[in-house]
Amino acid sequence: MDSDPVLRVVEEATAGLTTAQVAARVGLPPSTVRSQLDALVARGLLVKARASGRVPHRPAWRYRALAPSQENLYSALLRSILEQVAGDRAATVGVGRRWGRAMAARGGLLPVLDTLGFSPALRGRDVHLRTCPYLDLVHRFPDGMCGLHAGIIQGVLGALGALADEEGVVLEPFAAPGACVAHTAGVVK
Repeated sequence: MDSDPVLRVVEEATAGLTTAQVAARVGLPPSTVRSQLDALVARGLLVKARASGRVPHRPAWRYRALAPSQENLYSALLRSILEQVAGDRAATVGVGRRWGRAMAARGGLLPVLDTLGFSPALRGRDVHLRTCPYLDLVHRFPDGMCGLHAGIIQGVLGALGALADEEGVVLEPFAAPGACVAHTAGVVK
């Protein structure tokens, strides 16, 4: 069953709604609505929290819509692109390189990676990416996402003249405790 009516009901509400409230508004059984609500939470469209503790026993969950953010919209776009090209590592690396070259004007590799949410740290010529805001996509499209990220690093360093060969970057996912490691053959700024 399509969960759009359930999403619309929660989005239109001025306060969070329980499963029973949503079920009454859409005319579906609570068990059906609950599974749709949980699927919308998993997709990042809703958030849930326990309702007030004034009700004895276990209080119900209340669901509220998240306002679309640029990150949510970007992740949705990125997921759609990866569904098309993730099997073609050369394509994802190429997209990353073009994007990295365009972003190089932001002041160097570390500022670009920080802007993208990776919390980078320089260790010699290696860059440790301590956070990944796209980890859910990495799990679904590991080669595609890691190829894209390696391409971004290659593109930035290439645009800055810090690499003789843009392929001089190797990205190793989860290679250090709490970090992915980009091994570079150039000078990282």
